[in-house]
Amino acid sequence: MRIRKPYLPFILFFLFLLGSGAAAQQKRFIAILPFSNTGSGEYDWVARGIEEILYDKFSNLHTITVFEKETFDRILRKSNVHALKDLTLRKAFQLGKETGTDVLIAGTYKVSGSTLVITYKAVSTYTGANIFDRTFQGPLANIYSLNKTAISEIMNVMGLPTSDSEKRMLAKSSTKSAQAFKYYCKAYTEFRKGSSIEVVASYFTRALGEDPNFWEAQYNLGVIYYNFDKYERASEQFKKVIAQNPKFYKPYYGLGVIYYLQRNYRQAAHNFKKVLSIQKDHDRSLYYLGRVYIRLDSLEKGLEYLEKSAKLNPNYAPTQYQIALTNMKRGWYKTAVLAFKKSLKLNPDNYRAHNSLGECYYFLQRFDDAIYQYKKAVELRPDFSTAYFNLGNTVYKRGALQEIVSAYLEILETRYTRSSSRANLQIAEDLKKLREKENPGSAQIYREMISAYRKALRYETGFFEASFNLALTYENLSRIDSAIYYYQQSIRSNPKLVRAHMRLGRIYERQERYTEALQQFKKVVEIEPSYFTATPRLGEPYRYINI
Repeated sequence: MRIRKPYLPFILFFLFLLGSGAAAQQKRFIAILPFSNTGSGEYDWVARGIEEILYDKFSNLHTITVFEKETFDRILRKSNVHALKDLTLRKAFQLGKETGTDVLIAGTYKVSGSTLVITYKAVSTYTGANIFDRTFQGPLANIYSLNKTAISEIMNVMGLPTSDSEKRMLAKSSTKSAQAFKYYCKAYTEFRKGSSIEVVASYFTRALGEDPNFWEAQYNLGVIYYNFDKYERASEQFKKVIAQNPKFYKPYYGLGVIYYLQRNYRQAAHNFKKVLSIQKDHDRSLYYLGRVYIRLDSLEKGLEYLEKSAKLNPNYAPTQYQIALTNMKRGWYKTAVLAFKKSLKLNPDNYRAHNSLGECYYFLQRFDDAIYQYKKAVELRPDFSTAYFNLGNTVYKRGALQEIVSAYLEILETRYTRSSSRANLQIAEDLKKLREKENPGSAQIYREMISAYRKALRYETGFFEASFNLALTYENLSRIDSAIYYYQQSIRSNPKLVRAHMRLGRIYERQERYTEALQQFKKVVEIEPSYFTATPRLGEPYRYINI
């Protein structure tokens, strides 16, 4: 024992050194903020260039994971952070907590004459302190090399290595022409401003005039056609790029998306697989392949691709949403709930996700949770008829469950009321209060249902399921004229709705309007001949006609 004690501090120190070295090799999770222009508005396009270079280069470093841009932009808007000047210590900590990132990359730039001055900051989300704060300047034409130098130094500060191949990647530019890059960036600046397709496309054309082998510009010209819903022109452009540079993966992706939207799923899958043969970790192609296989009714295979995509990029909200929908289709409601929650954390404004989460809760008989989600959906999208319809159905289901609970409580209450014990009488009184609290009464439930179904019909007049359920509700309230009106409306929307014809016929029968009732029963037989097979003869008011 005495001999081993002196070595313990040395062993701990040695392990600490090894641990520190290992920590330095771990991945860093970063997010990139937009760089703001502190100079002339003439150079607003430079922000696009810096952003594109940073996303492209950092995303291809093996020790870096970049937070999904689409999701991060949404979080920045919600946090009211638009640029470096808005990034307080508290906001940095908040963004880190919400995204799980370690470091935020932000900065400013200005152009004086032909000189570009860029200030880069790397901000720790744990302390809010700058772990990197440097200004670089050089000719505007050297925008790539300035960013390359900054990225290399940021990596050094974070203690992250770059391989020889990564160093070559950092030094590589998508075009040798500074003028072509300027036109390329200006095209997207114009697109964000809402300029016409002619104006935006003209900048890409000018970029390609400067450098015909500027493949990003070639591809993004197709993207612009796509964004303006010119799918044929986009397809032609993507095919042109593929013919000129078959090893460039992006046009295959663009073509795959168009085929997917055109429901040509075989061709879509072919192109997405081509992307993956060139760029195996392309999360968006995996995402779309998942959706393709789901459309082809191969849920298991579709889910497999979606989960691969989510593993590569867990912060892309649509992937989590599609995973949730697929699990829901399989009847795995608890698993779907978890995925919907992930999706809504990334995009809280997805009203469809709130509605679908409500449907999962409905199937799990968590009716209060379902109602909350449906109300959230219509709060975000007030004309969302499906959510109102689901709300009406769930209010009914919750009411039915409350009636069962109320009946059970009443049995218990009766049991304790019979007792002479003071304690038991108090229990009976408590049970009575609980029963009254739990059961709001049928009239209130029906009012809530009517309100929900009427709103569904207000925003979608042909929603026959809503008009049928509204008619049923009015019939249960003995408001027969309203019931007749909405049964008729559901039949106008769906003339083959057997249940509506049958319910309407029974109402006419009770009102002794036998001719009208017979018309409805005949319609039932036309649509579903087997409906009256067991009792084909009608009663005495119909002269025992064999329907």
